[in-house]
Amino acid sequence: MAPKKELAPAPEEDETDDIEMEEMGEEEDMDYDEEEEMGFDLGAALEPFLATEDGQTVATALVTIAKHMEMQNKILVKMLSKLSKE
Repeated sequence: MAPKKELAPAPEEDETDDIEMEEMGEEEDMDYDEEEEMGFDLGAALEPFLATEDGQTVATALVTIAKHMEMQNKILVKMLSKLSKE
């Protein structure tokens, strides 16, 4: 039998890394709190970019596209069935 190798003890984490991570977390929390205090609403800021002057949003445009694609698929199926009968 081969002799068992002893494993080296795992290196301990540096305490300064923990402190830096805690400080970064606190900074992120402060930034978020400042945005809330200022009344910044991301949805309201993006609204002009996600809607047209008519009030049509990206979601309603996608629904319209889906309806048109369904109609196109029905037409193509009919055309294919006509061509396959010939």
